[in-house]
Amino acid sequence: MNSERHLLAACVERFAQLIDSLEVAADNVWRVAGFLPHRLACCEAMGAMLQALYLKGVDETAASPEPEHTPMASTDPMARGAMGTHQGAGGHGGNQATATHGLSALKSPYASAETMARLEAEVKKRNLAVVSRIDHAAAAQRIGQTLRPTELLIFGSPQAGTPLMLCAQIAAIDLPMKALVWADEAGQSWLGYNDPKWLIHRHGARDCPAAEQAGKALAAIAEATVAK
Repeated sequence: MNSERHLLAACVERFAQLIDSLEVAADNVWRVAGFLPHRLACCEAMGAMLQALYLKGVDETAASPEPEHTPMASTDPMARGAMGTHQGAGGHGGNQATATHGLSALKSPYASAETMARLEAEVKKRNLAVVSRIDHAAAAQRIGQTLRPTELLIFGSPQAGTPLMLCAQIAAIDLPMKALVWADEAGQSWLGYNDPKWLIHRHGARDCPAAEQAGKALAAIAEATVAK
């Protein structure tokens, strides 16, 4: 089992390297697998590990009751789906933070408009410049379409953004930082932001202390925004 685990870890690492270098879409991952010299052994190891984990999960499910709430139980498609490479920086407790492809999302106890107002206030409180506030729902209304509350705040500062670009210059395409407030089909308000560690990883840098610091700062802003 240990040898299979080591082989699986090596395969996963190789997948990550290939995906980073080739920048392929998720649905093309199996095409990348064709470049692996030992793909059959990798698949066999993955199969054995998945089977073992499945059987372990069945045993644990039978032994313990199903939890009342899970972070991924949201009906909102932006909050569920495939988990990203990195989880959001910092914990968010009862707000059931989750991450989807680098998007860290928190439930907000406030209506979308109030959540956005609180977010903007927290950003300004930290001397970060608000670059733009984009109300996608209002824009949709102007063309006769209906969109649930969906509003984007773009903000930042040279002190926060420059170190990230020094780690990976092309990360500039994702800067300044953004935070999204939206309401799902059930009317639940959400606050989401891109995890800087995930962004830096996307652009080829694997060790960037500035991304860790930026992630903590964004997590603090988000937590303060949705705090009761």
